[in-house]
Amino acid sequence: MIVIIILRYMKTIKTSLLIISLLLFTIPLFGQISGRRISVRFWYGSKYTHRVIDTCKLFITYQFKYFDDESKKGKKTDIKYLEIGNRCIRYHSYLAEKRDSLHSVTKDVNFDWRSKLGIERGYYPDLEDVYFNFHSKGNLFFTSLVLFYDYCYEETIPVIDWNIEQNKDTTIIGYHCLFATMQYGGRHYNAWFAPDIPIKYGPYKFNGLPGLIMKISDDDGLFDWVAVGITTPKRIKKMYFDQAPHIVKTDRKGYRKIYDMQWKDIGTLYRSQGSKLYVGGHGYLQPGENIDIPKIPAIENE
Repeated sequence: MIVIIILRYMKTIKTSLLIISLLLFTIPLFGQISGRRISVRFWYGSKYTHRVIDTCKLFITYQFKYFDDESKKGKKTDIKYLEIGNRCIRYHSYLAEKRDSLHSVTKDVNFDWRSKLGIERGYYPDLEDVYFNFHSKGNLFFTSLVLFYDYCYEETIPVIDWNIEQNKDTTIIGYHCLFATMQYGGRHYNAWFAPDIPIKYGPYKFNGLPGLIMKISDDDGLFDWVAVGITTPKRIKKMYFDQAPHIVKTDRKGYRKIYDMQWKDIGTLYRSQGSKLYVGGHGYLQPGENIDIPKIPAIENE
């Protein structure tokens, strides 16, 4: 076993905070330095953005299953929420939200949030959040935490060319659904939507069908969302906007470049965030050096 030490200094007006994280990794007898995915989520603090942006009038819960490596060896499950507001629509991870909430009430850096939520050790929730009609109507705001920084961009809500097949139908949690297919982000998707729920949105960035998307999956079997619950809040339920203290504004192409650096050049990625990644028996990773980590497939493959 070797020890990886991450050193990061976050400067404030009066103080500097040193965060030291110790992570254990296994190194093979040959090949590159190897390890598991490294992911950090800021918990609520004085600089963490957590503010009300709307009121939720409909609440859809999706079970999201995905593979965290391209070899399809490790299938994971997350719970995703789609919140329909009076103006905004928010898509985000329940597990990430619960983790942040648990961290907000403790200062113990070794706090085991996974055991509290009943999930396996080493699991990290998906950290990509999507907001429809947030800053302006017709636009989509995307934000994702990569290591210590939130990378975000805004774009026009994608217009998706759906092919609806009227002769195919099914029932999902009691709702009659029709079948549709489309191509988006370099992947082909199959979807079921409910015409009786006149909402043109679904999980992630998927939108444009004449009814709520109840189930959608890609042909490669990497991603699968299925609705497991639809609730109308009996009391006022606030919709929040969350973002980490350190923000980088970019565009979709810039985000994909950062996302890929986790596997292509993680040494440069850490340096770009003012950090260093130390690998025991090797030293600090330099730009161009990397850890041999299985690549996590991206929903958008282009």
